[in-house]
Amino acid sequence: MNTSDINAIIDNLADRLGVAVEMLFPMLIRQAYVSGVRAIILCVIYVCVYHAICRYFQYVYITTDEDDKTGWDSAYDNDTETLHVALTVICCVSVIVLLFLFCQSLTVATNALANPEWFAVQQLLDFLS
Repeated sequence: MNTSDINAIIDNLADRLGVAVEMLFPMLIRQAYVSGVRAIILCVIYVCVYHAICRYFQYVYITTDEDDKTGWDSAYDNDTETLHVALTVICCVSVIVLLFLFCQSLTVATNALANPEWFAVQQLLDFLS
């Protein structure tokens, strides 16, 4: 793709958005800041969900024992071990997914806030391809 093709696509994009080409790039830079802040907010949400999963995991395994059936698994007297294995698998998978999402959001946040011009160029290149 050469420069004239890129300019034609940017002109087409500006026409579709109803703005001048000179206004398009500053708008994309502002959007980079918005994307970075949104990614940071998502990181905070992921940390809160991770903390809630850990607290629940701690509640199920530490505060619930065989003599004191006050926990969530009190209705499952016969399948307590199966339930604990299932909860362990669910918690581990959830933590792995949250870790992946956290790393992805943190990467977007650092890219968008540290160098918004490059982030805007990347968004344009992603749009073009």
